Amino acid sequence: IILELEKRLRAAERGRDDAVRNEELKQGRAADFQDRFAAAIQGQELMHDRLISSEEEHLRACEGLVEVQQEHAEVKDEMSELQYKDNLMLLVLEQEVADIQVVEKQRHNQAEELQAALERENEACRALRGGLEELRAGAEGAEG
Repeated sequence: IILELEKRLRAAERGRDDAVRNEELKQGRAADFQDRFAAAIQGQELMHDRLISSEEEHLRACEGLVEVQQEHAEVKDEMSELQYKDNLMLLVLEQEVADIQVVEKQRHNQAEELQAALERENEACRALRGGLEELRAGAEGAEG
């Protein structure tokens, strides 16, 4: 019986040692899982911080883009207004040039008419001089 009891005692001690080892293994695993879980949580927190930082940068970039687009629209409006004013000024200047050309053409026509009248007057004067010289020659011939 003592041998039997000793066997049982040794078996119980082995069982207890196995249970202690198993418990130590489980505690080691639990500690390992806990460390892994803590590392995963820290990694997740880091990832969330990076994501937030990235989203903030994205928002700043979007705000900058909106500002640039707004400035572009303002510059485009200013350019449109300047182009309208330039086109209006061009039309005014073209009209002034056309008016000046009409006046110039009228003056040119007047100058040509005056030139023609002057030439007619010169012709008439030459004809009168020729007649006057004939009269003088005739008067001198009659006197002499």
